[in-house]
Amino acid sequence: MKRRSLLKAGVAFAVPGVLSFGASAKPVSKAKAPKILVAYFSRPGMNYVSGDMVNLPVGNTEKFAKIIAKTLDAPLFRIEPVTPYPFDYRKTTAIAREERSAGKARDAKAIPDIRGYDVIFWGHPIWYGEMPYIVRGVLSKLDCAGKTIVPFVTHEGSGIGDTANLVRSFQKRAAVREGLGILGTRFARNEPVEPEITAWLKRLGYQK
Repeated sequence: MKRRSLLKAGVAFAVPGVLSFGASAKPVSKAKAPKILVAYFSRPGMNYVSGDMVNLPVGNTEKFAKIIAKTLDAPLFRIEPVTPYPFDYRKTTAIAREERSAGKARDAKAIPDIRGYDVIFWGHPIWYGEMPYIVRGVLSKLDCAGKTIVPFVTHEGSGIGDTANLVRSFQKRAAVREGLGILGTRFARNEPVEPEITAWLKRLGYQK
């Protein structure tokens, strides 16, 4: 068979060191980065810091949320009550205790629109050893089926507690990943907490 007829027939030769034109290589597709939302509840005002009453213009959990959002380049959603909690610490704790006893909290102004997001970082302070009831109320209204929830909390010694299981009880069709709890005092004192948060995000695979 002549060379011309071989070319017409579309026959390809694999010559060592020479690219073969017989088949095109398929491009390797990269995994699509998840869309992330950082939702949180935080209370500014008077608070205990190392045994002293201190005015916090920005709540500790808000500082935590903003570090996550900045690190991951993600948008923020702040859960705000229709009626704000008092500036006074003791009045707020009294209300929180009443809400805990009643099993119901004041309404939030809005709930986050989580459509289009794959991962929701869910943040709040720990009140009386658990998730505040205003945060529970918002969480119960969301449909997180098929999404991933990552809890983060500020506390004053109780740790993250049973937060992950509580989130699962409200969102049974969502995946709940390892959360992180940090002492609120560390944020109030402006201690360097970023390395700990970054290490956690890397462990989860969200920060390279």
